[in-house]
Amino acid sequence: MLVAAILADSGISEANTPATGRLATLAEIGMKLDWARLRPVAEQQTALEEVARSMKVLFQTNIPSGQRSAAHFLSGEIHSALGDYMQATEEFRKSERASNDKTFSGAAAAASIMALEASGRDNDAARAWSKWVKKHKNSPFLPEVILAQSWNALRRDTLIIATKMLEELKSSFPWMEKDPRTILLASTVAYLEGRPADALAGLSGEITGAAATYLRALSYVANGEMLKAAAQYQEVSERYPESILRDHAMLAKANIFMASGVYQSAIEEFDRVIETVSLPEVRAEAELRRAASVFLDGDAVRGVDLLGEVVDNYSRTNQAARAQLLLGEMLFSQSRYQEAIPEFNHVLTDYFQHSLAARAQYRVGRC
Repeated sequence: MLVAAILADSGISEANTPATGRLATLAEIGMKLDWARLRPVAEQQTALEEVARSMKVLFQTNIPSGQRSAAHFLSGEIHSALGDYMQATEEFRKSERASNDKTFSGAAAAASIMALEASGRDNDAARAWSKWVKKHKNSPFLPEVILAQSWNALRRDTLIIATKMLEELKSSFPWMEKDPRTILLASTVAYLEGRPADALAGLSGEITGAAATYLRALSYVANGEMLKAAAQYQEVSERYPESILRDHAMLAKANIFMASGVYQSAIEEFDRVIETVSLPEVRAEAELRRAASVFLDGDAVRGVDLLGEVVDNYSRTNQAARAQLLLGEMLFSQSRYQEAIPEFNHVLTDYFQHSLAARAQYRVGRC
């Protein structure tokens, strides 16, 4: 929802400040927030920080009691935009407590739970959603909450609950069935249930966005249509460069070439991922898979060297553990058993708790 629309009639008395000559009203800060969100990514942080400073100054004034709920709600939106989700959760809770309007307090409570989810605390949020439904079961915000509960269940790998919530959403609020978010949810459930054709059918309409495009790619992979999948992954990276899925899409596209045995193309794609992505774990994964592709393409010496770099550069990570095991596997495949043994032993000493440790122990015995 647009903050400016919510706060359009929430005027605050003006006061002089050295910087601007007067204090921005709550509605003006809300509109500044909407403006900041529309700025290019490189400019957003600075713009949002400016909005946060205006909000902080406003809180230092005597905000009328009737405006405090709206002020805390706006503050929660600002902190969410800045990625400070725990503070956003607290601000939305303050908004809920300060509101005398049941509908608005319900929306504030829901916003606090969504901020909790954004911080990664899905289990806590799931319990909070259950309490919300009991307290606000007649709220007009209920369809949004059921939708949020469904996604929460998927993130917690509880597909049965997600499916149940999806059916409840469709039966209780039939108009939500045509909502693009509901269609995306239903297609995701279909994919996770092993029905990629149904997932693609659901996404065949006007459903756009990085998530929908990425899901199409996953479904094409499940159907064995690799070229179509690669095209969809490329669309995610090119059309939605600001999406969190962009780095993963680039890696997934490169991996298609590797899985198809086109190792030289895979190496080139992994090189591009390494040079371009911003997520460290994706870069580490690309370096690991590039090393494997180099080895499989016939350059055993360089493949081993590249794996050694992954082990050294990403110590104590999942990628380093797998690289360490692969070092042993590469040597084992060349019948260099005496050299492979210490590499497998490194897995046992450095990554004893890793799931690969048992395989490394077995390989030592084989050597």
